[in-house]
Amino acid sequence: MDKKRKTGIVIAAVLLALALGSAAWYGSAVESGRISKDSQTTEESGPEGENEEEKQDEEAEEEEKQDEEAEEGEAPEEEPSEEEEEISLEEENGGSVNSSSSQSTGDSYPRPAGTSVVSNPESITALVNKANFLPEGWVPSDLVSVGGGQQLRAEAATALNNLKAAAEADGYTFNVISGYRTKATQISLYSNYMAQDPEGAPYLSAYPRSSEHELGLAMDISPDWSLHYDLLETGLGKWMTAHAHEYGWILRYPEGKTEVTGYVFEAWHYRYVGKSLAAEIKSSGLTLEEYYGSI
Repeated sequence: MDKKRKTGIVIAAVLLALALGSAAWYGSAVESGRISKDSQTTEESGPEGENEEEKQDEEAEEEEKQDEEAEEGEAPEEEPSEEEEEISLEEENGGSVNSSSSQSTGDSYPRPAGTSVVSNPESITALVNKANFLPEGWVPSDLVSVGGGQQLRAEAATALNNLKAAAEADGYTFNVISGYRTKATQISLYSNYMAQDPEGAPYLSAYPRSSEHELGLAMDISPDWSLHYDLLETGLGKWMTAHAHEYGWILRYPEGKTEVTGYVFEAWHYRYVGKSLAAEIKSSGLTLEEYYGSI
């Protein structure tokens, strides 16, 4: 065999081997997915190809997530916790409700900002008004019945009995139509006033825990179980004006003193402060607020 023919046979063998190898690689690539059988093009391989594939997958997942959110709508807002509600309420009230600490009563009538807590609620001379609130949870410990389903603190009840006995001896009879009130009762009364007349209510009814009725030392009186603005013009009213202080009682909200007391004139509302203080207030012509402000 000559040298030229031998060389041709070798070249042919090499070409055949290359062809068979290429065919085997192609079949393996199609089977493994590296080559699309339809397009017969190879996918990108290596780091750049893999990153592009991951990016496409992430974009597909993001689009799917957005579609699901669009179908389901916005998620409901999370309900605020009790602590968040208390903080919000405190902010609405101007921050701290006390010069030294804040207080939450757990109801719709927390003590307003700028007010104080009465330090001596057991005292018969304690000042309870729009600026001085009874301690939360405090109730009189010595309540006694004064008839008509009403109660007063023991000392005030005794003074009332003496007062009524003297009035009856002079021909006048009256009834206590409102004595001690619980906080719940005061909330109900104040809420009713607020529902009817939000602007006028604060002048007609005490904000819960700022009522003298909750102190157990106040009473509303009437000759016939009804309140009368003209009570002081009647025989009973004139008798009370002349003698109530002798038994420790004062007319708490006199006419023309609304700017001082914060309440309209109440001819029926009397407060027990003891004989000594009642006599001083009677002679001075001052309200309880004015008297304390002058000493």
